[in-house]
Amino acid sequence: MTHDYPDHTRLMHLVGTEITIPISIEASEVTIPVSIAASDITLNVYLGSLPLETTAENLLTNPGFETGDFTGWTQFYATIVDSPPERVYKGTYSVLLATHEEVEAYVLSSLSIPCYPGQRLQVAAAMWAVLGVAHTRLAVEFRTAEDEYLQRDDGPDYGGGYAWTPKSATFLVPDGAAFARVGAVLWADGGPAHGGVDSFIAARLVQPGLDSSLNLDINIVAQEIEALKINITAAEITINMSFTDQSVAVFDAAKWFAHQAAQVFVLGSDSADPGVFVAVATRVVTGGTKYFMTVASGGYNGTANAHVAGYLDAGGTTVMRFDGTNGFDATFDTPIRADGAIVVTLYMAQWSEANAQMVGGFGGYDEA
Repeated sequence: MTHDYPDHTRLMHLVGTEITIPISIEASEVTIPVSIAASDITLNVYLGSLPLETTAENLLTNPGFETGDFTGWTQFYATIVDSPPERVYKGTYSVLLATHEEVEAYVLSSLSIPCYPGQRLQVAAAMWAVLGVAHTRLAVEFRTAEDEYLQRDDGPDYGGGYAWTPKSATFLVPDGAAFARVGAVLWADGGPAHGGVDSFIAARLVQPGLDSSLNLDINIVAQEIEALKINITAAEITINMSFTDQSVAVFDAAKWFAHQAAQVFVLGSDSADPGVFVAVATRVVTGGTKYFMTVASGGYNGTANAHVAGYLDAGGTTVMRFDGTNGFDATFDTPIRADGAIVVTLYMAQWSEANAQMVGGFGGYDEA
């Protein structure tokens, strides 16, 4: 099953074609007066979290613990606190991590974030730690497509003995990972130790950031330039373009919109506990050529819409992944082509606080 050229795309075949474009420039002289005022400019560019994928919200549930409990989180040796004031970074609540000797204390998100190998995740939080703390780190637990533990990666060691400070780290999603859970970890230095964490942020990166800041100080001195003269001499330029044996695809809009209007949809529904993938809709392609153009999904647990994720599978090969807070719908730029006997299945999973009903489907057309 591949992205291919269906009948709404015509092919223009170019064989051994040469095009010659002559360009003539006449001699001329241009005078431009320029005035520059004095100024001082400081340009501050932070490179540590660029570029981010377009996303409307933080990927975490209850990132500042403002529910007053561990909704959306798991913990070990952690407590929700609202006092004294210096123990809360922002809002009303934060997390206190308290441990002893070499026992690890941590807080970790309980809802898995969809991801894929090679992607980068940016994790940030405000943290503090007393002198008795040996190590403090941000961490990400990666999980398989079945939402089973794969491995945990720890970020840089921030040590101990610091007040509330924003921290951030970038993590590379390893092979075999399909989901991630983020958190913070604290270790004691042989005796009692405590610290805190608040205001988590997790976002997907298109490519790695540079984790650095760049400051440019620019000083411009006032001056008057009476004339900036540009002299263009006469010239004759010839541009030769040669095309070897090539094919160029030309979009046929009328057929494209006709195919959209004539789509046949395969729809289905199923219910499952959070994080469990189930087959929602299936179509058996028994012969000929089929094109698939559209996929849509949604989930509801009886009281609220559920975050859903899924993928379109064609004969055992994943051809598209998706996720969305209240569902997902999309029309492909290039239809997905299926030839011969093949089974196309839409798999979906949901992330809410209970078992939820999911609906989904995909649409396409048969090539005439």
